[in-house]
Amino acid sequence: KQLEEAVQPDLLKFSEWNFTLPGVLPTHFPVEPEKKNFVRQVRNAVFSSVQPTPFESKCRLAAVSDDVLENILDIDASSVWSDDFLDFASGNRVLAGSNPLSHRYGGHQFGTWAGQLGDGRAVLLGEYQNRGILGAEL
Repeated sequence: KQLEEAVQPDLLKFSEWNFTLPGVLPTHFPVEPEKKNFVRQVRNAVFSSVQPTPFESKCRLAAVSDDVLENILDIDASSVWSDDFLDFASGNRVLAGSNPLSHRYGGHQFGTWAGQLGDGRAVLLGEYQNRGILGAEL
């Protein structure tokens, strides 16, 4: 047990954790300058800056991966059963250092190129690089 603790890096409580990367994706791919949220064609950009839409009802945390929390995000898994983590994980709270983005995409529908279809995915809240130099997008 003492050997495991010596090998295991210090994990952070969620209240101490933050995004570590300034945003690698926006430095390599264009981000649309428009900040307002409305239906439009996004031209000459891969991402749009967005703010997550808060849930109107109370969210509940159903499950978490201790392995991901501790070995990828460097977070002590016992510290995530809190309203702060729930607000973060649900997008109700944007952490300092976060750069929320939505990804533009296009594709085929019914065998025909349909062009740009929308953002089509969950909001990317930010990027994190752990102590093992593994990068993660949340």
